[in-house]
Amino acid sequence: MPLRPVPPLSRRVALQRALLLAGAAALGLAGCQALAPDRLRFSEADLDAMLAKQFPLERRVLEVIDLRLTDPRLALQPERNRIATTFDLAADDRLFGGRAAARVSLDCALRYEPADHSLRLRDVRVKDLGLSSESSPLRGQAQRIGALAAERLLENLAIWRMKADQVERMGRLGVEPKAITVRADGIEIALGPVAR
Repeated sequence: MPLRPVPPLSRRVALQRALLLAGAAALGLAGCQALAPDRLRFSEADLDAMLAKQFPLERRVLEVIDLRLTDPRLALQPERNRIATTFDLAADDRLFGGRAAARVSLDCALRYEPADHSLRLRDVRVKDLGLSSESSPLRGQAQRIGALAAERLLENLAIWRMKADQVERMGRLGVEPKAITVRADGIEIALGPVAR
């Protein structure tokens, strides 16, 4: 019995099939990527935006000094696996009515806190605290107190929290954040198996 020729597909049917195949391929690739994540990445701009959301930061120290930190600027230090930042600090003395302002430079490391799935500052070290007020016998003491207050204020500051759906997805995959590496263009958080 002779073979009958197969009629050519209409353009519409061919286009529908091509779109279905492309969609299936895209879903397959997305599924593979979701099944094997190995790191989270944040660019320098991401980090800058995350840090900026925490400011202005206001705290009262010893019930008499109101501190206000504003205008953070971030820089990456990949050679030391740390980040650096500068910001403005204003201090108002509620007892005697004095006021001081400074530009503070510091650096710190980052850590992941599993209890609330947050990225936090750690090991905060003030490198420079330049008071803008005139010189006085108490200037050096004010700088030391200001540096200590800034370190304590920023130590353990949460700059990012994982969303609930991200936490759930990582739980299903059995992975959790591990080492944090500062790169020239951002940071990477390696993901590894959940510790048992």
